[in-house]
Amino acid sequence: MEEFMNRLADLILMDMEKRQCSATYFADACGVSKNEIGNITRRKKKDMNISTLLKICENSGISVEDVFGIECSEEFVMENFVLTNGHEKYALKKL
Repeated sequence: MEEFMNRLADLILMDMEKRQCSATYFADACGVSKNEIGNITRRKKKDMNISTLLKICENSGISVEDVFGIECSEEFVMENFVLTNGHEKYALKKL
């Protein structure tokens, strides 16, 4: 999980640099609190809700494939990946 969170922090920082925007602007654009984005980019966060991840990916230049470090020559099929909270399993699916 730490590798995932570090990758997400790096991607957010790169996207913010590309947009030349602040963490507050980025958070507002993604519909996430500025504290959440700040904690992610300062690597203080150890986990996150999938809904937060999807908000960030849907409203920025960051893709789910990049966050999970998935390299595909074929189209990425989200249903092939399962997330779990230790009790329940969830399949990723774009609606």
